[in-house]
Amino acid sequence: MNPVLLTATLLLPWVAGALVLRPLRQRLRLTQAGWLGYGYFLGAALLVPCAILASILPGLATPVTLILSLLTLTLATSLLAQWARQFLPTAVPPALPPVTRYERWLTLLLLALIAVHLSFSALELYWRPVFPWDAWQTWLYTAKVWYFNGAPIDILPPGQWPKLADEISYTAQGHHYPWLVPVQSWWLASLLGSWDETQVVWPALPAAIALGLALWGQAVAATRQRLAGPIAAWLLLSLPLLQTHVSLAGYADLWLAGFSGLGLIAITRGLLEAHRGQLLLGLAALTLGLLVKHDAIIWLSCGLLLIGLLRLRQMTTTTIVLTGALLLGLLAVGLSRLGLQLHFEFAYYAQLLWLADSWHLLWYLLPGAILLALLPGSPARATAKTVGLLLAILLASQLLLFGATNASGWVGTAASRLLLHVSPLLIFALACIAGASVKALPIRHRWRCAMAILASSLCLLLLVGTWLLLSANSNNKPADALDFKAPQLLVVDGPLRPLYSRLILSPSTDGHAIVSSGPVQFDAETFDLLNVDIDGTNQDKQTFLWRTTARPAKPFTRDLVIGSGKIRLSEDDNWQGEIIEVGLVLYPDTQRTLSLAGLHLEAATPLSLLKLAINDWITPHFWTQISINRTELSASSGLPTLPLLAGLWVLFSWIALRLLTGTAPPVQPLLGAALFAWLLLDARWLHNNYRQALATQAHYAHAADPEALELGDDAALLELARQTRAALGQKPQRVLLVAEDPPQEFALRRLKYALLPHSAYIRKSRVSRRRAASMDAVLWLTTDAWDMQTACPRPLHHTKPVLATSRGILCTLPPQPTALERTPKKPTP
Repeated sequence: MNPVLLTATLLLPWVAGALVLRPLRQRLRLTQAGWLGYGYFLGAALLVPCAILASILPGLATPVTLILSLLTLTLATSLLAQWARQFLPTAVPPALPPVTRYERWLTLLLLALIAVHLSFSALELYWRPVFPWDAWQTWLYTAKVWYFNGAPIDILPPGQWPKLADEISYTAQGHHYPWLVPVQSWWLASLLGSWDETQVVWPALPAAIALGLALWGQAVAATRQRLAGPIAAWLLLSLPLLQTHVSLAGYADLWLAGFSGLGLIAITRGLLEAHRGQLLLGLAALTLGLLVKHDAIIWLSCGLLLIGLLRLRQMTTTTIVLTGALLLGLLAVGLSRLGLQLHFEFAYYAQLLWLADSWHLLWYLLPGAILLALLPGSPARATAKTVGLLLAILLASQLLLFGATNASGWVGTAASRLLLHVSPLLIFALACIAGASVKALPIRHRWRCAMAILASSLCLLLLVGTWLLLSANSNNKPADALDFKAPQLLVVDGPLRPLYSRLILSPSTDGHAIVSSGPVQFDAETFDLLNVDIDGTNQDKQTFLWRTTARPAKPFTRDLVIGSGKIRLSEDDNWQGEIIEVGLVLYPDTQRTLSLAGLHLEAATPLSLLKLAINDWITPHFWTQISINRTELSASSGLPTLPLLAGLWVLFSWIALRLLTGTAPPVQPLLGAALFAWLLLDARWLHNNYRQALATQAHYAHAADPEALELGDDAALLELARQTRAALGQKPQRVLLVAEDPPQEFALRRLKYALLPHSAYIRKSRVSRRRAASMDAVLWLTTDAWDMQTACPRPLHHTKPVLATSRGILCTLPPQPTALERTPKKPTP
């Protein structure tokens, strides 16, 4: 990796967008930071017409011509911006008070925190290849096709692929998605001259920096307070879900936050300040969001609805009708593919907002701030009305989407990611309300404020103590802990072997082992906590099993995240009655030896529950395939989460301040308590990122294949893909991927991405002779249990394979005549 060339390639669209926006900066009331932030996303959008030109004229897809195309577009749009400048109202730059030493030092501290967050993300981008699933089956798949094809082409729906037997075409489930996200990776790879799995996702880092800059500038301009900018930027970039999308880049949600989120900020500020320039900037950003993903229709509709509701008296009848028709049209397009139904998982949605770790304190502070600001006499009431109305519209859109359509099944995977799109707006709303309140209410009764914070802390400790007493089982009889050491456990199944005082399971890609305690007899209520002493699992999930006298024939099971400390068994409803056997189902690691020392069962006392909770809070939790959808830093669902406790502490602080300082308590102590609580949660998240970065570096620095994910047998899959590409040659071929085993879904989609530039089609059932004959090659996925094949599987069992491994069998077919070649020639007279 050439860092200079990479940096220059990343900065080129940023410079182009900033130059286009520069003539409009003062008319749009943008600060320097806001101008640079919005300029980056404008530059990213300029790459889309460059890609369209290259798709029409493939000769323009060379590095030199791509740069010239961007320069030409930059010049043309700059002239257009210069012409449009005359139609925007003049604006006076916001007057800011002189910077103080306190503000300077606090700004440097916040910048250091932001730099630490972005540094951890940069380490992940440097070491980690493209993360599953949507990244390499949709967005990066499209970009990789474009790169190997030499120019952008249309991606087709999977149903059309078998019908196009005479040409090389590529398919994806997201074939209808807009181009902006894949364009970023294609542009980078084209200018660098190579497709590198750890380079093509780097545009996410400047996108995150631009998000912070844009929010910084808008917060300072809206509040007229210098500290509002760095605080808002830190709050945004420290959100665990947003940083996850930077570290595991390749998804569209981060880019929608840059277009839709920043667009809604501009609309909100334009309505608050009655400034037409900001309104136009917001509408332009929301419209450009349609180049990212179709979800942008939701946020564009919300922005138009907010403008219509707040500017209704100033709008003509024609404008109202046109706005309403546009809103209905956008909603119709967005919901046309969704069947209407009435269903909404309120409890699960609330859990994602207030109990998960994706948002820190955002969904505690924002509703509370809006409600307090709406009280009579509040200096931030006007701001809260606009922000509250917009938040109500946004949440109503989520209720409509997840409660009235078949998208209700996507709550777990899509709800948090949709809210990520508007996360810059949510932080901006907090900054505006806090800024208006801080200026109006000076601090009084400092000692009472200190006593209020102390009282709130004592209340929280009292609440935690009460929970410990109530959660501890009062029926627990005094009993010594049960220890099942490895030599005492019975090996029921699997290749476990004893080694000193442990049981050893060698590395493997599949299989399992079962150990049992043998016959035992104890009451489930007596022993509530389980600790499995095991090494070599890297937090892999193992399975705990038990039998009861009520159901001795069939055991109960529970998946455990090994490595997270003790597990509370009473969270499972089946842990009850008299236990007659316990055991483990162990699954081997693909690279490391698993070592089991034993099982430990003990009673749930208040002290043991406290230790369990503390261990759960401080134990790092590494990336999984659900990390892109939501952040979960707790392994046990029965323990109070840290965001919940921090939110309760802020609530207790407000109650204590109101009781001790009067009906209008000063905002500064409450704001300080909220920021301190956020900082504590952020410290935990930074510690988790630090441990994750160390684990990522340790794995990929010594991995035999740095492009292989630490998931399953990904290294074997990539090796199979390399061998297949070598056997097929450099010319793109049509390959049919076949696997009759449903768990092979990951492997099939992974191979489709890894086989590029060859065009692959996935078949999950038996393949017919006719279908196989229309391909250039067929690749059957096998398992370790199969013997090496001497002939291809049916229906090509009369053909010798060109490649036969324990993971896959490749069979090629003779070239098929094209439609032109199949047409009989007329005899010459």
